[in-house]
Order: sequence, then C-alpha cells, then structure tokens
Amino acid sequence: MIRKTATSVEYDDGYVTDPRPLAARGSPNDPKQKEQKASRQGKQDFEGTFMTEAKDWAGELISGQTTTGRILVVLVFILSIASLIIYFIDASSEEVERCQKWSNNITQQIDLAFNIFFMVYFFIRAMFASSIPEIIELVGSGSKYGGELKREQGKRHIVVCGHITYESVSHFLKDFLHEDREDVDVEVVFLHRKPPDLELEGLFKRHFTTVEFFQGTIMSPIDLQRVKSPDMQVWTNDYLRGTGMEMYTETLSPSFIGMPFAQATE
Repeated sequence: MIRKTATSVEYDDGYVTDPRPLAARGSPNDPKQKEQKASRQGKQDFEGTFMTEAKDWAGELISGQTTTGRILVVLVFILSIASLIIYFIDASSEEVERCQKWSNNITQQIDLAFNIFFMVYFFIRAMFASSIPEIIELVGSGSKYGGELKREQGKRHIVVCGHITYESVSHFLKDFLHEDREDVDVEVVFLHRKPPDLELEGLFKRHFTTVEFFQGTIMSPIDLQRVKSPDMQVWTNDYLRGTGMEMYTETLSPSFIGMPFAQATE
C-alpha cells in the first residue's frame, strides 16, 4: 500500500521519498538553508543552556546542602524574627492610631524591605522546588518512583542500573560528581526493581539537584521509555550475550576499568 501526501510518498516498509523535483526541495549545501539551520540550532541551544543554568543555580541557592543555601536559610530565619520584633514595636507604639507619612516611618520601610526579600525567596522556592511535581505524581499515580523523567532541553542524563545499594551509589556519586572533574551538566538517573531503603533515599535527597530514582527494570522497554533511554535495549541484548561486563567497565569512570562487575559496584 502506498500513501501519498503533498511532500512525500510512504510505502508499507516505512520507506519515505520526496516526489518533488530537486530544485523544489532545495540543495543540502544551500548557504541560506545552512545559515537558517545554524540560527535555529543556536537559538535552541542558548534557550536550553540558559534555562538549565538558571534552574541549577536556583537549586543550589535553595538547597540546605550548599554553603550558600545554608546562609540563605539562616538569613531568612533571622529576618523573620526581626520582622516579628518590628510588628510588636509598631503595635505597642502610640503612633499606631495616627496616619503617618511612609517616608517618615522607618519601621514600615524596614518591614517592606523584609517582605520584598521574603517574596523573592519564596518565589524561587515555588518555581524550582522539586517536591511539588513529586507530590502531584504521588497523588496521581499512587507510585512514588513510578513516574517519568522530565527532560530539560539542552541537559543530558545517564541511566545507572544493576547493583543499586547505598555503598555502590555513594561511591559512584563521589567519583562521578567529584569537584576535580570538569563542570559537566549531566543528570544521574538510577533505575532499580526495588524501591530504595531509608538510607539510600536520604542519599538521593541530598543530591536532589543532580540525581533521580525510578523503580523499574532495564528488561522492560516501557521502563526504558520512562527514563528516556530506549537505546539501552541494545546494551541489554549485548549484556545477555555476555559482552555487558566489558562494556560496563569501558563506559563508566576510568577508575573502574579492569575491575569485575561485582567489585566495581561494591
């Protein structure tokens, strides 16, 4: 069976041809087409890079695991106490029953500055908090780790599977996220049949800006599609043929090369 459209002809075997003349299609070496393609690609890369960098910066800013995040949390606490003190000062003042010019009221000016700071801080937390989609996903699907990976434009990710324990994950993250490595914007996705225990779940939460966990197996194409890694099925076939151990040691960190699979994942 042949299906025709205005610009293509599709056969049953999936082969698609373009019936238009070569002059109408445009040459692949046309400088104008190259320039337009490069312009679109550059715009997409810029948008993806900017949004990724902004989200990573906001994630580090609101995280209690970084120095900046801890300072910000302490600052919010101190300013909250200061705002409460200002409220008591204004409430106990005799001028509270009289109309005053805002320019002459120092306490109201300070309180407004505090409120602006709080508004910006909670806006950042609301925009980039990772727990909001997790709560929605948990209520909607009933499975805490059953959702689907939300890929960000311009950000790559790797899928780690196999012997997923606290020891293996902590050693892997310590090596993969080491400060001496180059600043590679890569998200780590763990895929395992069983949900993590409390200790492993705490480790994932400490690295929530760069790590995600999904419950599933690499033997299921549906689970591979959930973690946006359908090509892993090819690796699975190689693994079943006995070449998986060699590929594992060649693909991961150079410190794992030459080590057997069991030792590399201890």
